[in-house]
Amino acid sequence: MAQGRRVRRVLRKIDTWSLAKLAFLLHACFAIVFLVAGLILWFAADGAGAITTIEDAVKANLRLDTFSIDGTVLFRAALMGSVLSTIIGTLLWVLGAFLFNLLSDLTGGIQVWVLEEVLFDQDEVETDVPIRETCEPAGLRDDNPSEDPVAVG
Repeated sequence: MAQGRRVRRVLRKIDTWSLAKLAFLLHACFAIVFLVAGLILWFAADGAGAITTIEDAVKANLRLDTFSIDGTVLFRAALMGSVLSTIIGTLLWVLGAFLFNLLSDLTGGIQVWVLEEVLFDQDEVETDVPIRETCEPAGLRDDNPSEDPVAVG
């Protein structure tokens, strides 16, 4: 069974360039999904005759002589909207990272408690790894480093 221990981590800086790349790719994927879904829905509605039904309803209700929904104009508008939303969304993410970096200099960042899993059994710890009994760095002790007390297993 894996055991865990609570460890405190502090998030102090976000690399704006890596965040910009991630945000751009995420927004570009959303834009592609949106455009493909729109095309599929358009072709399904056109094949079912819903587009002509909507055109006839608009002509009848607004008393127009001619009215038509042009699919290419709708696709171009959706494409331009997707490009603009990708650019604006990426810029907003980068602005957010920049502001986070500025504010984390003042506040010290965000402290997060995470649970680290220990993947080995405590009984099967390697015994040939020396463990120091003291917590002092080796340069601060008066004794000879060759005579370090070592606790094995």
